[in-house]
Amino acid sequence: MPGKALTGDEEQLTLPDCQMISRLGRGGMGAVFLAKQKRLDRLVAVKMLNKAVAANPEFVEKLQREAVTLAALNHPNVVGCHDIMTTDQGVFLIMEYIPGQLTVRDLVLRLGNLPEPVVARIMLDVVKGLSYIHAKGFTHRDLKPDNLMLFWDKPHPPRTYAEVFADTQTRVTICDFGISQHRTALAKAVDKNNPAAASDGNGDGDANANANANGNSVLGSPTYMAPEQVYAWENVDFRADIYSLASTAYFLLTQSPPFLEKDRAKLIECKIQHDIPDPRLAGAKISGAFAQILHKMGRAEPDERYNSYHDLMLDLERVLSAFDIEYLRINSVEKRKLNLWRSVSIGMGLLVCLAGLYPAEKHIRRRYFEAKPISLASSLYFWNGNRSDWSCQQRDAESDTAVLTGMMSHKPLELRQALINGQSLHIKIRLPSTGKVSCYLYDLSGERCRLTWKRNATWRSLYRAASDRQNMPIGFLPERKAMEWLACDFRLEYNRLVLFLDGKIAGVAHLNPPIQSCNFAVEVDNSALVQIKDVFISDL
Repeated sequence: MPGKALTGDEEQLTLPDCQMISRLGRGGMGAVFLAKQKRLDRLVAVKMLNKAVAANPEFVEKLQREAVTLAALNHPNVVGCHDIMTTDQGVFLIMEYIPGQLTVRDLVLRLGNLPEPVVARIMLDVVKGLSYIHAKGFTHRDLKPDNLMLFWDKPHPPRTYAEVFADTQTRVTICDFGISQHRTALAKAVDKNNPAAASDGNGDGDANANANANGNSVLGSPTYMAPEQVYAWENVDFRADIYSLASTAYFLLTQSPPFLEKDRAKLIECKIQHDIPDPRLAGAKISGAFAQILHKMGRAEPDERYNSYHDLMLDLERVLSAFDIEYLRINSVEKRKLNLWRSVSIGMGLLVCLAGLYPAEKHIRRRYFEAKPISLASSLYFWNGNRSDWSCQQRDAESDTAVLTGMMSHKPLELRQALINGQSLHIKIRLPSTGKVSCYLYDLSGERCRLTWKRNATWRSLYRAASDRQNMPIGFLPERKAMEWLACDFRLEYNRLVLFLDGKIAGVAHLNPPIQSCNFAVEVDNSALVQIKDVFISDL
């Protein structure tokens, strides 16, 4: 199951007909849990307000509005709402659970810049959902990469672009309707000449922009929201969502938002004065037709954007159909090549029989004559640092693999061989005691990545990863017994670092500046006993 283990207090949460399973996330307003509805035997997502927020009637009203909004919507590209409950423990929103827990931002973190057909397909799904909620009278007002989730009902995340939409069940779902607005509510706010009412209370996190010129609270994510959400709140309509979708598409294509101003006031001023720039200027490889669509969506003036979702949907479908035609054209060429090979299959069969001798010869050469890679844990000669605190055991009790054991170490053990761009370092670590062990990469500029494994007094394992001193979320890892090994892989893929734990991708960090060459070190807490084995450096 996804998510993190529940704390003691969270295990005490009780909801009628619901069993709490794990915590999917936590934010300024509260937390989101994975739960099971016993009567219907289905998984649901439970959004809970924390106690401080739940004590504020405005926030409770905000959550209730979100529940009413979602209850009125029923579309495959819009997250569903099942119920809202208030107990003595707090306020809970029972929502549809989206398998995979992958946002489109997560896709960028895992795969890098997304290609044009994938971005166009994501946008088409979102436009279908937006068109539906617009017909129901709603405007979302907070579209961004974190609020678009991929319905991914598979045991592992997508590894390539081709996998993203290979399954017909995969779709993009619009989430977080906390600051959405119905046109009737907006009309009432305008009639009362009360801009603050149109803002639906206060938001959380980056959903709050700076106050506008009149001092009224303006809601939305400053990085992605349309400029009129600040200077003309009474004119905000579906075209603001079109602008935010263009900003999101820019991020998916370039891994960067359209405008890089850090100061919010300057950011909004820049948005008012400039259209969203062409992603091709930032290195995106897209067609002219797709660039025109994004240009029209990202105009600073709302009247110059698309005036209907129908027209936008048709343009996106034309872009995708062009890729479909190209794909079929490639397939037809491949089929002709296949028929050509079939026509000479009898002659090739004879060659295959003769070539059968080659694998046997290759196996014999590899088995008896070729050198095998040597683990860098087989000798302390491969390491620098305080080697006196470490010992080398040539044969582990479980296998014939050499093991390095360190205890009461006062200095890190540093690998002599450098790790360069385009290479991967593999290592297995065991922590059969309480204490802490850290593995880290460093270059001339300082520490670039660190993985820490800590076993506390109750023998529970805690993991933390950081890159360039910024936290790198690594997700949930199962509890590990005292004598179990943790397999780690640090892959330097040019401008990013990919961390694998137990053979599964655990985190991705984009490196700035990229690592050209770095060193690897193991650091042991004074009270810990640590063992390492199977240390290899290989080309990707």
